Amino acid sequence: MVMTMQNQRVSPLKPIVPSLVLGAIAILGLLLMGGMDNVGKNFVDYRWQFFGLALGLAFFSNTVRFLKRAITLRVSGIKGITFFDSVRLFMASLPLDAAPARVGDSYNSLWLFRLAGQPAYRSSSIYLLEQISDNLSIFVLTAFGVIAYPAFWPLFVLVLLLFIIATIFLRIKHRDTEMATMTERLPVYKQLFRDLHACIDAHPALFSSSHLAITLLLGIVSRASEGAVLFFILSGLGMAPTLPLAAASILVYAFTASIATVTSIPGGMGVVEASMALILTVLFDIHPGTAVAATLLFRIATFWINLGVGLLIWSVSGKKLGMLGGGGNVVKS
Repeated sequence: MVMTMQNQRVSPLKPIVPSLVLGAIAILGLLLMGGMDNVGKNFVDYRWQFFGLALGLAFFSNTVRFLKRAITLRVSGIKGITFFDSVRLFMASLPLDAAPARVGDSYNSLWLFRLAGQPAYRSSSIYLLEQISDNLSIFVLTAFGVIAYPAFWPLFVLVLLLFIIATIFLRIKHRDTEMATMTERLPVYKQLFRDLHACIDAHPALFSSSHLAITLLLGIVSRASEGAVLFFILSGLGMAPTLPLAAASILVYAFTASIATVTSIPGGMGVVEASMALILTVLFDIHPGTAVAATLLFRIATFWINLGVGLLIWSVSGKKLGMLGGGGNVVKS
């Protein structure tokens, strides 16, 4: 990954536009699949007090995400950034969920450089570790979720074990010749090997057992809260708010999030919508219109509101983050 600063200014809005267009197309497709009349009826009959609870959980999830990032920045030794700036930086990063991961990390790193003078090559590894922690949290939730539906457990437990083995393996230092042999045999992971070992070299404290345990725990809490968002949305559509529904909701969320991670589509646009609507229809044997309504409400609570808040931060804090004025940032990957 190459990150450069040039005199030409490139708006961070540009990398997220394709995903937003894809998201709009996905919404249109869902409405056609579920039938606009059926989806509209579900919105009219929806018990909106449950959506308020869903929004509260979405806010709690973001708060835990912020806490996890704040702890990581502190452990990495980054200084000179106030609590307010840390909050602003986190909120500004929310729309970048719709950008390619490496481009989003680049912008986050460059904004951190503007606020704290942290070299981009050091901070980019922090965001890489955050992604790995989030993905592992999803796999852990999936393993717990399949307890309610045992037919799914072999696949997801296998994926979880492979991920843990790979994480432990990558923590072990290897000679250059060994690394060369491995990347030749596994060319898909060549860049991942390089980035992870650069992360370990730049911030060894982040890979201590205590810090890894804390970030994993916070990641699980944050992701479980997002799964609970789906639980309350389904409850608002008339389903009985039971423990099996909560477990199934977390499983559906974890499964769709895993699919989004594997496909690497920014923000999971289109993938999350299609897979969640399909799984809800099959798993709960409900009308497609109801499944589509649940999916749209879930994405509003967990993605589109975050996007709006982040764009608002861009508009009021763009100059301090280097989005406005001269000497803007150009990020290439």
